[in-house]
Amino acid sequence: RIDSLGWTAEYRIPFSQLAYSARPGQPMEFGLNVYRAVTRGGESSDWSPRLPTFAEFESHFNTITGLVAPVSPQRLEIVPYTAAKGTFTPVADGNPLINRTDGSAYAGADLRLRLPGGFTATAAIRPDFGQVEADPSQVNLTTFESFFPEQRPFFVEGSSQFAFDLSLPYATRGNSFTNEQPFYSRRIGGAPQGDLPPDALFSDIASSTTLLGAAKLSGRTSNGWSAGAMTAVTGRSQADYIAADGTTSRALVEPATGFGVLRLSRASLDGGSAIGLIGTAVTRPGMDSSIASERPSDALAVGIDGRHRFGGGDYEVSGFAMGSRVDGSADAISRILTGPGHFWQRPDASYQTDYGNRSSINGGAAQLRVAKLGGVWHWAAIGHLITPGFEINDIGFQRNADWLLAEGSFEYQRYRPGHLIRRWATGVDQIGAGWDFAGERRSALASGYLNLSLKNYWSGSITVKHEFPALSTEVLRGGPALLLPGSSTILGVIATDSRSPLQLVLTSLFSSEPGSGSHSFDLSPSITWRATDRLALAFGPEYSHRINGWQYVAQPRAAGTPGEVHYLVGRLDQTSASITARADFAFNSRMTLQLYAQPFLSSGRFTNYQDVVQPRAVRPDDRLRPLPVSGTVYDRSANQYHVDLDHDGTPDIQFGNPDFNQQAFNLNLVWRWEYRPGSTIYLVWTQRREIGGADGSFGLSRDLDRLFQSPATNV
Repeated sequence: RIDSLGWTAEYRIPFSQLAYSARPGQPMEFGLNVYRAVTRGGESSDWSPRLPTFAEFESHFNTITGLVAPVSPQRLEIVPYTAAKGTFTPVADGNPLINRTDGSAYAGADLRLRLPGGFTATAAIRPDFGQVEADPSQVNLTTFESFFPEQRPFFVEGSSQFAFDLSLPYATRGNSFTNEQPFYSRRIGGAPQGDLPPDALFSDIASSTTLLGAAKLSGRTSNGWSAGAMTAVTGRSQADYIAADGTTSRALVEPATGFGVLRLSRASLDGGSAIGLIGTAVTRPGMDSSIASERPSDALAVGIDGRHRFGGGDYEVSGFAMGSRVDGSADAISRILTGPGHFWQRPDASYQTDYGNRSSINGGAAQLRVAKLGGVWHWAAIGHLITPGFEINDIGFQRNADWLLAEGSFEYQRYRPGHLIRRWATGVDQIGAGWDFAGERRSALASGYLNLSLKNYWSGSITVKHEFPALSTEVLRGGPALLLPGSSTILGVIATDSRSPLQLVLTSLFSSEPGSGSHSFDLSPSITWRATDRLALAFGPEYSHRINGWQYVAQPRAAGTPGEVHYLVGRLDQTSASITARADFAFNSRMTLQLYAQPFLSSGRFTNYQDVVQPRAVRPDDRLRPLPVSGTVYDRSANQYHVDLDHDGTPDIQFGNPDFNQQAFNLNLVWRWEYRPGSTIYLVWTQRREIGGADGSFGLSRDLDRLFQSPATNV
């Protein structure tokens, strides 16, 4: 209500929505904080204190006493759903397996049951995620898997219950340790990973496996233990294909899979200490011989983590240890060990042997961190290791193995407003080095920054980072480690008044690696406009231009027995552009319309092909040998290069043309009407356009015309 003093809001929270343990007739204590932000004045208010110098948050909450709650507010909630979908797909390249139109109807349900002792059980039977927006498009030319956040409601809700932090605030040469985690829910129902036979001309492969069902149990016991358990089952995924002889067959591209994760943790009463356990498991029963050579049969990981705060809560020591085991056929294990993140086949990795005859692999990861969290001075010192055989990608997210890392950071912050500056902070967010288990240095870097917020609520930051020369064991995709020269990066961000309905943010990045002739420039402005109380718009174009002097191309084997493997790199000139647009309109408190759209263009042209001959030479020019211009012939009909290395008139090696030109467009439009509390109708339209080719040139107008003239898939 609104009165002469302002406004008053009253909220009622049903006990059925809270996890707790109660005794008959005994009053309980609940921690509670109330926070309010007043945008127009940049003011924030808390019922219990929340200052930047505090190392804790929840432990400062005020306490509500005297509440007598029901002992067991058992309540069963069942939310059934039904959906109808029509898919309209253009028939590309004459693929007879793709239906131009396809319709389907399906049903499922979500269930929630409050259990005694403060636990809640939830389940989803064939859940529907049709309203979840598509991932942004990108071209990934590294060996590192792209990370995309989870957006499916069933897995997002309560996800913190299963969090076990394997990450490290360390990023080096396009690689990052910040997203490592033992449970990555996007593995459940992901795209099929099996291969089709090499003679398949046409195929019809689903974009994801079917999630048959999932269930989870979470809660907190009266003696302080928090527990979470989840299990999920995905069905077999088969793909139809037409072989070269014209016959139509079906291949298993993903077996039925069971996933499980268990998380236990306990914190002290004041929150200063905590200890936790996690276990994850994946099993794929009933695989046939074809898929058993590609996918492991079982994967298991267990870990322990803990922290302890001291010095009045300003200091903390924390760490974790985790072990993993993966079982499967020799071919499946070899695919893992010779794939990204491991590359045991490297000719200079003598300590990694016998990767082709194993039926299992074991590994571990551990970290110890000491940090100062409170006050105006913050610092942290971290030791981190990942053994060569550590592998959790069946249910987790892992880019890295075979690392020994030492990393530190420190920061000074001022948050009390002055005459011009509201708050500022400066420090070193990364300084450290990493080695492999043979003791060879894989990384060394230092990065410093300055953040400012002015009294007019404009803000900005600048970060300067330098990478020292180090060996890369990934850049040649299983070839020898290549000594990369030093590089430098500058990142700048400027943002206008955050209180204004219209806010602009400009982000720019420049990097340079003189030893390889590499450099890049990225520019990404964004505009956010709260047009009315009902309408919010966001618009973010992005442009990048990169020159990579040593981009990996191929590793062809020369003619002869045994033929020598040549590791080829080239000079890549890549240009990318995209625009991400969002619009949110609220008709009223129960009806909304949301739009997401992104056109994406990228092209890359390779020149100056070179053969890696002395990957560890001190002088950059000695590491590579240009391919002979007179002996290199491009076969346009086959889209291949043929190279005569010894000028005897016979090609010695050949490799495909790596030039590319890719365009994509994603659109999601979601109308949502909650016609009664808990009951909702969705109307969803998604559109996908995607084309590509071997033309490495970039033309903004031309490529946009090609993109929007191409046929689209509509759902």
